[in-house]
Amino acid sequence: MPRFDLPLEIQADTVVIELARVGFSRMVDVATWDQDGVYIHPSETLDDDTHATIKQIKVTKTTVYRKNGDKEVTERFEINLHDKLAALDKIARFLGIYNDSIRVDLTSVDPEALAEEYGLPVDAVKAAIAEIEEMYAKNKRENRR
Repeated sequence: MPRFDLPLEIQADTVVIELARVGFSRMVDVATWDQDGVYIHPSETLDDDTHATIKQIKVTKTTVYRKNGDKEVTERFEINLHDKLAALDKIARFLGIYNDSIRVDLTSVDPEALAEEYGLPVDAVKAAIAEIEEMYAKNKRENRR
């Protein structure tokens, strides 16, 4: 694990770059495969972006002893990359691609015209508009936390 000298300053673009490394990673940059098996690229051939995407490499060796005295050693490699979809989701949220919030603008609503159109009391329409504005303001405050 790298050692950082304090004070540590992390900029938003640094975080987004790390997320992009994971979000746009490809398993073929770490290993390739065909009908004959899986081939793991040597670590010294991987670039920094590819190294950053690797979450875990696990090697399991199994030894089987045969009755005739022979032994067979097999190795099983397991490679896990960091969660690509989670990284892309975080990037999308940072960039504002998702429209998770509802924007309410009732400043142009004419309560009298609305009341007349729907046959409602003007005071009831004004109260409804005030309640919607309060709910919107409350939701906005809660989402800032």
